Amino acid sequence: MTMNIERHAQIVAFIQAHRRATVEELSAQFGVSEATIRRDLEKLDALGALRRAHGGAVAHERAQPELPMLRRA
Repeated sequence: MTMNIERHAQIVAFIQAHRRATVEELSAQFGVSEATIRRDLEKLDALGALRRAHGGAVAHERAQPELPMLRRA
């Protein structure tokens, strides 16, 4: 179980650093099967840590903060 948690944290960090990753890339990077990566990505997507995409995952896009109303005017 601890290995899963560590791998999940590493997957999130990898995707944040690279903005996106494929199942194949993650499988090679972490030395586990593509099926394991798919399950990991499903769990991480459900937790909101990343966004699952066709064939892999992408980092959540952070919205730019809005300018204060007086500066926009």
